[in-house]
Amino acid sequence: MKKSIKSLITVLLAAIMALSAFACKKAADPEEYSRVVGEYDGTPLRGGFLTSGNDAYKVGKNSLGFPVFVSPDKAWEAFIVDYAEGIEMVKNKCNLKPISKEYYRPYILGVQLATHPKGANDDLYCDVAYFIDLYENSFPEAYTGDPGGMPL
Repeated sequence: MKKSIKSLITVLLAAIMALSAFACKKAADPEEYSRVVGEYDGTPLRGGFLTSGNDAYKVGKNSLGFPVFVSPDKAWEAFIVDYAEGIEMVKNKCNLKPISKEYYRPYILGVQLATHPKGANDDLYCDVAYFIDLYENSFPEAYTGDPGGMPL
């Protein structure tokens, strides 16, 4: 009898632990964090692209309340066209490879670490980093510690 009670308790504990592990995994699913679940009021975000009126730059909030692009691909395409001059300035100043969806984080560091080129449009230059910072929020890797967008 004691053996069957011990077995029952062991089975129940194993079931509870399995359910707890499943619940924790579900709660920590990074895919959920990159999905838009509501509107974001725009504060305290910076960047001229946010007030440009271009729908590609529309921002929502994820389940953690962080800002994410509603359509990251559309935002990226618009950014590459609208900020080509700023991207080129950062690339040349910091001797970086061409920006891409796989290689963008060094551009944030470039803006932060390098001095602005003489006569550069500061807003355009800084908007490159502001965009990328918000862009990377829009993907699950931002919440998993995966260094997406970093050089290999």
